[in-house]
Amino acid sequence: MLPTKMRQKLKDTLLGTRISIPSIANRRMKALHYRVRVDFSALRSHLKKHKITVDNICEQCSTNSVEDPKHYFLECPAYDQQRSKLLETLEDNVIVANVGTAEI
Repeated sequence: MLPTKMRQKLKDTLLGTRISIPSIANRRMKALHYRVRVDFSALRSHLKKHKITVDNICEQCSTNSVEDPKHYFLECPAYDQQRSKLLETLEDNVIVANVGTAEI
């Protein structure tokens, strides 16, 4: 177990400058974020769930994958370039700490 002062310093350092990712600034972005979280977005898996469309296959790529949040944000090859740019930006601006917080 870490000494109290050291534990508090780690908390202040790691949690004091917390960055919200994604940082949602305006009402439109908040609404889009909420819709994805509650399965009511324009993603084809959500549209099919609500019987708005008949299939849930991603039209942006040729992988025949279901267009769900995981595919859209993390896997779809159609968005590889944007995803790479985002990751580069995050690497340049965010320090990632691999610290176990169970004892903090």
